[in-house]
Amino acid sequence: MNHQPLSATALIMMNLLLLNGCATTPVSNDNAKDVPSERIISKRSLIKNPGEGALIVKRDSGFTGSGCNIVVYLDGTAIAELDTGEKVKFFTQPGDHVLSAKQTSICVAG
Repeated sequence: MNHQPLSATALIMMNLLLLNGCATTPVSNDNAKDVPSERIISKRSLIKNPGEGALIVKRDSGFTGSGCNIVVYLDGTAIAELDTGEKVKFFTQPGDHVLSAKQTSICVAG
């Protein structure tokens, strides 16, 4: 069999397709889906108490990391588990807080 090497144009196109497939796309608050109630971990954080402010955390849509959900934490307390293109709105007292996120399992594209 006689194999022809790929042309430079074909190689560039393959690289662009691979890179584009790993991109994420920002999602507006209006277009992000609410996290389903079964993945809300701290339901009391969804209730607004006097003096509290709202905090919205959303996750981009796209392929990168889409195999794993992300758990969002506020001051070390798990709030919700987000999939791609989802958001959670919760309430907290004004002041300094630590917001963090952790994968739910081992992900290649973290």
